[in-house]
Amino acid sequence: MPEFRYPAYRTEQVEGGKSLILFSAPATDIGGWAGVPQRMRQESRENIGFQREKKNDRVRELASFLGDPRNVVQNPLLAAQQDADRVRFEALDPDDKKSPFGHIVIDSGDLGALGMLELLELLADHIRARIDLDQQIAADDDRVAALTELLKEEYSHRLGEHGLDALDNDESEDVEGGNPVEGDSDSDLGTALDPENTNIGEFYGEILARIQVLKRTRTDWKSDDFLGFDRDAILAYLLPVVLVDGQHRLRGAVEAASLMAEDPANLDITLDYIAEGSTALEANSAVFEQRARQLPISLLMDPSPSEHVFQFVVVNQKATPLSAALLGTIVSTSLVSHEVDEIGERLRAAKIKFDDSRAISYLTRNPNSPFCGLVQTGVNGDKSNLLQWTVLQGLVRIFRDLSGGRLYGLTNDHAAIWCTRFLSSSGYVAGGATLREKKELWKASDGPWREVFIRFFTLVRDEFADPDPIAANGWGDTKQSNLFNKVSLTILAADFFRLLHTKGRSLDCVDDVDGAFADWISGQAGKKYFTRPWDFGGQKKDADKVKKQLATLWSEYRENPSRVPPITSFQF
Repeated sequence: MPEFRYPAYRTEQVEGGKSLILFSAPATDIGGWAGVPQRMRQESRENIGFQREKKNDRVRELASFLGDPRNVVQNPLLAAQQDADRVRFEALDPDDKKSPFGHIVIDSGDLGALGMLELLELLADHIRARIDLDQQIAADDDRVAALTELLKEEYSHRLGEHGLDALDNDESEDVEGGNPVEGDSDSDLGTALDPENTNIGEFYGEILARIQVLKRTRTDWKSDDFLGFDRDAILAYLLPVVLVDGQHRLRGAVEAASLMAEDPANLDITLDYIAEGSTALEANSAVFEQRARQLPISLLMDPSPSEHVFQFVVVNQKATPLSAALLGTIVSTSLVSHEVDEIGERLRAAKIKFDDSRAISYLTRNPNSPFCGLVQTGVNGDKSNLLQWTVLQGLVRIFRDLSGGRLYGLTNDHAAIWCTRFLSSSGYVAGGATLREKKELWKASDGPWREVFIRFFTLVRDEFADPDPIAANGWGDTKQSNLFNKVSLTILAADFFRLLHTKGRSLDCVDDVDGAFADWISGQAGKKYFTRPWDFGGQKKDADKVKKQLATLWSEYRENPSRVPPITSFQF
């Protein structure tokens, strides 16, 4: 296996703490052993990386800066072990266990020689170990079929006649983790995984499906991409070191070295290599490596994915803050449940707000949620007509924290009133002794609030919405819909809690949500309320005057549902 060795210094910030290894390495070396797990979409599905996507403009700026040998970047790249067996510190004095001087030794593995199938199998093993599956999972047949058709359409020129014939033969074995499945191959991720791990489960399923398709091709797929998965993205999870911070500096330094290698000023050096027997390509590569900067690195000797995400979030949230959507997406979907639990208290102690992230991530990804796939995640490629993360966050807090259930223009918080008067008698929180304890039971990540929230908004969608998202009362397009937007959904949530406390409904089970909802809309015209054209007289929908009038109109409508008030023109 290719092995890299660098003089290094080992230190611990506190006695008995985690070791930090300080060293430097050529920028051109680092890419051979350090991965950058970027948060991105692949074939319209998100992976589980935590780094923000690469910005080419930033790379070019840094390449220009680092191309000047007078310029120095003092802050080191932040990295961490990803495979403890392949990254080790060797002290100069092997008998002195606390010796700070030595070498960092990194075995990069021979991953560059592997084909796409072998890489995907290794990636499947890596993800499977993290989600700790205790049963065999088969690739989803429908997803395999869809990817097979996509492969035929876009890659037939690479497959050849033999490969295409093999794809049409569906007798190949199901695979799990790259190997034939033994035992129960009918299990699916939906039943095998903790519901909180939806995104990682989906990513794992995408890997299994591609392994299945590749096996069917019966070809040695050596290309650097396959159905939205590229080699670099896969290697980010398999290389022995993960880059936690500094990807743009690294890429800028590599680009600067490349530009210098191509500079006519270095032609004589290139010709000298050729004169000594190197090929033109070898000569150019030698000059490239010779011109590469030595970059300082701080390497954390901890292979835990939760620690990697913790370090990334803390470093970035204290510098250029992540958006609420991206922060929530990264924390809740890059890690499995027990990994989030490992760093949750430390993130809170660092004053980083992420408590809603798991709850919101569940609601945006679980197919039982009426908001599944309809909320922005902060990842590049989000559609502008999706519900904003912060809007769903506000709706969640009404139900989870039982706070913020106010109708626009009024002061009563109906969710808080219901909490004070009726939460203690709710069968949902029978185990708590005090109101405070009951609130903690209610608001747990998977607590009763979530069932109530999902059921309420499912009923709202079914009662008031049109399946066509671009209809006036459509569900899923915030720009077109009178219903699917912050103002309308907040009004409905607040008014529902008003009904709960005025009617004395404590809620003991999900059937009680159905009963309260039926009472709430009794005698109303259902979909008709949101189907009419709404003219705000040039005002924006979230303007205070508009919100107050919409809240008033809804309140009047619910008190007298026989009359559907016109909203053809607003008078202010």
